[in-house]
Order: sequence, then C-alpha cells, then structure tokens
Amino acid sequence: MNHYHHIGRGICVYDRLYDTLTFQAGLLYHHSLEFENFVVDFDEKEQVSGLRVFDASQTLGINQDFLDHVSKHSFKVSFESGVVEMRVSLVGNKGQRSTHQVRMPLGVQHVPFG
Repeated sequence: MNHYHHIGRGICVYDRLYDTLTFQAGLLYHHSLEFENFVVDFDEKEQVSGLRVFDASQTLGINQDFLDHVSKHSFKVSFESGVVEMRVSLVGNKGQRSTHQVRMPLGVQHVPFG
C-alpha cells in the first residue's frame, strides 16, 4: 500500500472566492492526479505534497464561514488495490469539527509537471 498521512504541519488555505481548500505539506511539486473534485500533488519521489478540494463547501458539506476559520487540519491519502482514499479533518476556531472521507477507483487523469 502506498500511503501518505499528514497532520497539522504545513499550510491549509481556503479561497472563498473560488471555494477551494488547499493543503500544502511543504514538499516540492512535481505532478498531480485528479479525482473528481480532488487533486493530489506529488513530489519527485512520489510522496504526497498536497491536496486541493474544489467546490470545497459543497464537496465536503461544510459552511464557508467554517472553512474561513480553520485552526487545525489534517489530511490523509492512501492508494491500495486500485482505490484511492482521501480523508480531510478540520477543526474550527470555536472547536467545531468536520471530517470527510471519500474512496474511489483509480480511473485517474495524470497531470504532468510543466
């Protein structure tokens, strides 16, 4: 199983105008894989370097005000047996919590660096 787990370190940014939630683990970007409203970024060594969620408020079922005020975050991406699993956990500045998990087959579009 190829597996990456990221907790709390790095950057979590919500862009309200484009309704995009971005996690950046601080590793250099090399290429991406797209899965519906999710994009997983990888570095040159195939380690996950980030995760983007498009239409984040609808995709995750979370209010935009909550997404604007995330104080702690984590994301996990796993690949196993032709399936990708992504889990996003968020804590708001008032202690409210939200967790979203999605599993889907690896019928993916590879987006090369460049």
